[in-house]
Amino acid sequence: MASPHKMWGPQTTEQGFEVALIRDATAGPRRPARGDGYQAALVNYAFLAHAVLSTAGVVAAMAVSTEGAT
Repeated sequence: MASPHKMWGPQTTEQGFEVALIRDATAGPRRPARGDGYQAALVNYAFLAHAVLSTAGVVAAMAVSTEGAT
């Protein structure tokens, strides 16, 4: 887990990390005069991250990956 400003840069991409963002665990400003910052953030995250997922999707993937663990 990292804040969005740390998900892009040499510490992530050059070391081969894959970055996923959980869209319903992320906030963004919404101001009528300036637009919907949350939707703008989701567009940007789609360019920066390998995946933009929901919390339910991440939890389900974690459950599947730990089913065979002992």
